Amino acid sequence: MVEPMDLGFALQARCLERIARGEAGPQPCIVPVPGDIDVLVANAYLDLSR
Repeated sequence: MVEPMDLGFALQARCLERIARGEAGPQPCIVPVPGDIDVLVANAYLDLSR
């Protein structure tokens, strides 16, 4: 079973990946999770919980 913290770690990893690729700025501020990453992680969670 996927734990709630796993979702948070997956979101953080995907967002950091986007910053590393230069697709999001590393400026010091609160940046919302991009919608496509949120959907990607949510769908992965749903696939694992079935």
